[in-house]
Amino acid sequence: MKYKIAKAFTKQTAKIKDPKILAKIRKTIEQIGESSTLQDIPALEPLQGFPNYYRIKFDYRYRMGIYYDKGRARK
Repeated sequence: MKYKIAKAFTKQTAKIKDPKILAKIRKTIEQIGESSTLQDIPALEPLQGFPNYYRIKFDYRYRMGIYYDKGRARK
């Protein structure tokens, strides 16, 4: 699956110092790149009231938002 990473996401992840969280983020991005459908992405949940928007929780403090647009996922 093709994806784009927002500049804000890059800036926000640069502030994270916990190597375990960074490893989870890296692994999730790799899984998104390897997947062919949304169902292949683990822990992906749709946001209520927002079509085509999803989230992945990493920890009680961290989430990744995903917008799915015609075969392209954007974080």
